[in-house]
Amino acid sequence: MDKCTHDVRMIQWKNIIAECEARPKNVTKREWFKQNGISYQSYYSWQRKIRQEMYDTYFNVETTLPVPTVDACNDITFAEIPVAAVEKDCDNNDVTFQPTASFSLKSGLKIDITNNISDSILSKMLEVISHVG
Repeated sequence: MDKCTHDVRMIQWKNIIAECEARPKNVTKREWFKQNGISYQSYYSWQRKIRQEMYDTYFNVETTLPVPTVDACNDITFAEIPVAAVEKDCDNNDVTFQPTASFSLKSGLKIDITNNISDSILSKMLEVISHVG
């Protein structure tokens, strides 16, 4: 099936699926299929194709983090950040976030952390950072 035909059928099946979902509550899908001459197998086949296409559109590989290169660890830089006094509100909660350390990677990823971070979370973050590059 060529792209044009696929796109036309995709639009038709999106409309069919929308009509089926808008059917009266007392009519089952199977009854609706029979009343409208829709094949059960075709309906679910196209529903799967539409879902897959939507997934590919919104969650495509290009939006994921880049695969690290071998020399990615050499590009990590550390900078000491002096900690300023943090203001407290009436309930003794921090008003502003003051990072203790900041990680910046060549990929543009930047992570700020405070002294309050647990060792286990810091270890996991460093593990992830080493893979992200």
